[in-house]
Amino acid sequence: MDKDFAKNIEFINQQSELPSFRYRDERIIEFIGKLECKSLYVLDIGERNRLTEKLEQAYRLRADSTYGDLDKGLDCLKLEYDLVIFSHVIEHLFNPLLCLENIKLVMKPDALLVICAPVKPHFLPWGKGHFHEMDEYRFKKLIARAGLKIIQWEKFRNGPLLADLGIRPILRKLFFKEQSFVVCKKL
Repeated sequence: MDKDFAKNIEFINQQSELPSFRYRDERIIEFIGKLECKSLYVLDIGERNRLTEKLEQAYRLRADSTYGDLDKGLDCLKLEYDLVIFSHVIEHLFNPLLCLENIKLVMKPDALLVICAPVKPHFLPWGKGHFHEMDEYRFKKLIARAGLKIIQWEKFRNGPLLADLGIRPILRKLFFKEQSFVVCKKL
């Protein structure tokens, strides 16, 4: 993989210590804890990171992570998972539809897929490093096109107002991007 294309995991782990990222991770962990899924096999889409470790500690589980280029295929350890967590990866892909279709292939028939992603108004430009930032309409259409059914959708603004200083973070929190947690099942 081209080193200039993707940020390395060390940078991602540094970013995860920012207050807004910690707040977002806490919300994700809390949200997953409310699910009616007692999972044996969990897949966290993307490289292993601090959120994966926090989930394992919070729920005493072992999560596999994917490796390789998600735009070309899905490389993971097992063929069937009870719970798949797709947290803040979809907006970085060139082909999110292909990735969702590949995820379906490793989900058990009654498995849950949790997608966490920013959802923004249609009139805003995309964030740096994001190839797909979707408004709610396009996000729902993508999920349906992949053959998945939304069973739960929760939104929140990312973190306390002054957690990250600067005009752009404050404007983003007040007016623009929301974080969405979407729980899906196969059709």
